[in-house]
Amino acid sequence: MNTKHCTSLELSQRLAKLGCKQKSLFFWAKYDDGKYAIGYDEMAIERECAAFLASELMEMLPQLKIKNKWYVVICYQFMGIHGWKCDLLSLDMKNIYHSEVSITMPEAMGLMLAYLIENGLITDKI
Repeated sequence: MNTKHCTSLELSQRLAKLGCKQKSLFFWAKYDDGKYAIGYDEMAIERECAAFLASELMEMLPQLKIKNKWYVVICYQFMGIHGWKCDLLSLDMKNIYHSEVSITMPEAMGLMLAYLIENGLITDKI
């Protein structure tokens, strides 16, 4: 499994500590030699935490209603850094309130999800 398709080990552990449901097709596993690798759903090894795909994260990044205003999260390829950018925008997409940037799409999306949870903008269990 190419790790560019999933959230990094560090971000995956952070999302687990923040209470994200550990439901993913892939997961991080620690092997006997102490190294980590990505496993998939049918493997019979102990799971450390979910290794989220971009499609799984997209389902977790909701439209947000904060103080009677609606917000949306969009993610797009950002050519200036040769990576991905996720923005928290007003629903009319005129104002950017927060951005996260990473080399991979799942990492940028996971960073945005962590930001939203850590700042109390998402309070429901996801």
